[in-house]
Amino acid sequence: MSPRSRVIGILAGAAALVLAAGGVLAYKYYKRPGDQKPYIWTKHWTTLYMDPVYLGPGTSFGVVVRGGAKPWSRTEGTDFRFLVSDQWSPGGIGHLDGENDVYFASLGYYTLGACYVNDDSGKFVLNPSASGSELFDCDVAFNNYVVFWAPGYFNLQNTAAHEFGHALGLAHSEVPGAMMDPIGDFGEAAQFLHEDDEAGEVFLYPPPPGGGRGFPPPAIPLPTKAGTMSNLQVSAPQVMVGDPLEFSARVSNTSGVQLLLQGVETAPVSTGTFEPVVLEPGEVREVTVERTVGGLPGDYETRLRLGGYDPTAVYLAQQTLLSSLVRVRRPAVALPIQDELSGSLGPRGIETVEVFLVKGESFLLDLRGAP
Repeated sequence: MSPRSRVIGILAGAAALVLAAGGVLAYKYYKRPGDQKPYIWTKHWTTLYMDPVYLGPGTSFGVVVRGGAKPWSRTEGTDFRFLVSDQWSPGGIGHLDGENDVYFASLGYYTLGACYVNDDSGKFVLNPSASGSELFDCDVAFNNYVVFWAPGYFNLQNTAAHEFGHALGLAHSEVPGAMMDPIGDFGEAAQFLHEDDEAGEVFLYPPPPGGGRGFPPPAIPLPTKAGTMSNLQVSAPQVMVGDPLEFSARVSNTSGVQLLLQGVETAPVSTGTFEPVVLEPGEVREVTVERTVGGLPGDYETRLRLGGYDPTAVYLAQQTLLSSLVRVRRPAVALPIQDELSGSLGPRGIETVEVFLVKGESFLLDLRGAP
């Protein structure tokens, strides 16, 4: 999984925001693998489905996050707009249901926010095997460690505006001061869109002849057709970031219609290709998914989610093993003795680091987050 994320880094001894990706000195956008044209919402609008409990219109966080969406709907020279709804489908990070869910989630200590940008082939737009023609599902998650959002720390409105910029199709820019710039400051104030951000949005969404900003017709959510998953197993209980990890499970189509599974989401977070699976009504099949471990080190509950969609329905099969943890560690890295060791901890705030000194000696260091 390759979300576009805002993460905390340590630069010259001072905390700063670093966004996970690079770019050239201008706005960038996600390109379709085939014709290199930009991924966009072809209807020139999309809906953000806010968590009504924590991001409702009457909550302090909800007001701030909605403020991050408004500037993108007011840019001169474009007819793009975000709509906001409180009718969301809580499905977890990266849920492929065709709705842009916005919520708080556990993202580790160093990640402030993440946008999971999928096209209509059910794959992340940075996946080389993505084959869709437009944006389909761009969930946005903010770190639920609320200390980050206290006054004087990190700015939630700027983080929201940045992630929503990904959701409309913009990648990172290196123009200093741009909302899509990969670096921001600790203690920053809320900022306006930079001319580079606005130029990128206008490029992606020029108004049609005689266009306008009329609201779209009410969207009718697609029904969900779910199969069942059982016997979920992984090939190893402990892996390094970058290691292969195999997930296997039995999928039964109990939905009464064909079950189309085009995309995959796992815990621990992983990347890789996935060959679409079509199950006939009543069919049972053993499915094996080969992935590469990514994300932060930590202890993860084992999870496999398979999903897809067509014009008539959204399809889903999933299983989570609450009592079966996979431990993810970092690869060993040579560390000069005078250097400092810093890192981020994943779920459960525990990591074992193997440290090698310049003379070849090594030792194990247990890191634990503060309770």
